[in-house]
Amino acid sequence: MPTKTLYLHADDSMNTTEGSSEVLVNIADGGTYSWMQTPVFAGDFNLASYTSVYLYIEPDGAQQEDPDATVTLSYDGTVIGSDSISDLTSNGWYTFTIDSTGITIPAGNALTVEVSVSGDRTSIDLYYDSSTRNSRIDMPTDTYINVDWVTTYNASTGTEQTEFTGGGSILIKANVSDPFGSFDINGANVTVKYPNGTIALAESVMTLEATDGSSPSVWKLFNYTWSTPTDVPVGQYTIEVKGIESDYAADVAQSSFFIPWNLTVEPDHTSYSPGGVNVSYVHWINNTGKGTDVYELSVNSDAGFNVSIYDTSTGTKMATDTDGDGTWDWVNPAYDFNSDGNPDTGIMQKGTTFQVTVGIEIPSIYIIDHTTLTATSKFGISDSAVDTTMIPEFHDLLLPSLIGIAASTRQSLCHIDLCLKEYIPCRFKVSNLHLPMKS
Repeated sequence: MPTKTLYLHADDSMNTTEGSSEVLVNIADGGTYSWMQTPVFAGDFNLASYTSVYLYIEPDGAQQEDPDATVTLSYDGTVIGSDSISDLTSNGWYTFTIDSTGITIPAGNALTVEVSVSGDRTSIDLYYDSSTRNSRIDMPTDTYINVDWVTTYNASTGTEQTEFTGGGSILIKANVSDPFGSFDINGANVTVKYPNGTIALAESVMTLEATDGSSPSVWKLFNYTWSTPTDVPVGQYTIEVKGIESDYAADVAQSSFFIPWNLTVEPDHTSYSPGGVNVSYVHWINNTGKGTDVYELSVNSDAGFNVSIYDTSTGTKMATDTDGDGTWDWVNPAYDFNSDGNPDTGIMQKGTTFQVTVGIEIPSIYIIDHTTLTATSKFGISDSAVDTTMIPEFHDLLLPSLIGIAASTRQSLCHIDLCLKEYIPCRFKVSNLHLPMKS
């Protein structure tokens, strides 16, 4: 648990700054001396455990009776507790321990420490306000510096927002408060992490923008402008702001912003093809997000055809799925950039396109196939394009040609009928066709 320290000073005050110019006070038998916290608490302050008061004392050795010392801790007239040490005989540090567990000091109040001495004609010299004999109070507490909020803004317009574009500027602001007051806030640092947790912006000092003008003053406002590289990956970024006190106690708060991800796969295709040939379709995978991304590719043929994909720009085969079941049977390692066994596009900048050719081996059967090409972002979003290939039976392909020939040459129905009967058994009743007869 953090410990907050108040140092005794020559002006009878206490604050969190260590002194540098030693002084002493002599407290005689029956006398008291006190120090009061300045400034008062700006926020409620919890004393979470025992408070330790460390005093450097030199007892007066000229008297026959050794002095006793008592330390009392209070706020606004309310006594928290006290501790005594009897028969102080040697020069050095003395520790007074006061049970302050569960005590909350309201904002606007101040602690007071009082030292009293007893013993027949005795006295002590108490040293303080230096770095070596720095008499002080140590208070375990769960209330100390706090980063109240972290918010992101458009650096150009000042508008609060959480979505940004790679290559832009993000204004990060953080409000930091402290129960001891804004004077005790030493500064704030900011760290930004990429979506994968690695460091995008190492811990950097934020600029002080404003200080609470009220009395007592509670907070300070800090800002930092981060210019994002153009090739930043899409995803959720984490911001960590660390508020730091004068004694380097710290609090960390997190926030986040997004570089949005999105993609499209286009176009859909529909075509007729005879069986026993290969068909191919060209598609565009478009990074329509606001940062870099990588897209994994998959295919599925509902007819179970052998499907391969190619890098259209080079003609290089990327992968093959021999039965169109959505599981790749062979992947070109040169296109498996993340080594997970699936082909992908590699890193795509925002606004760029990757062309993929889908090649399908068509068997000699009558069927309609739908082959789906899907691109999936590393963040889980996906888009697909569907290639519909219709493979008619032989006479479905031949009949329109024969009808066209008959119409253009004005051949007799019986001639066409003989041709059809020779090549196409029983599929159509050609005699029912009404074609113009040759005159």
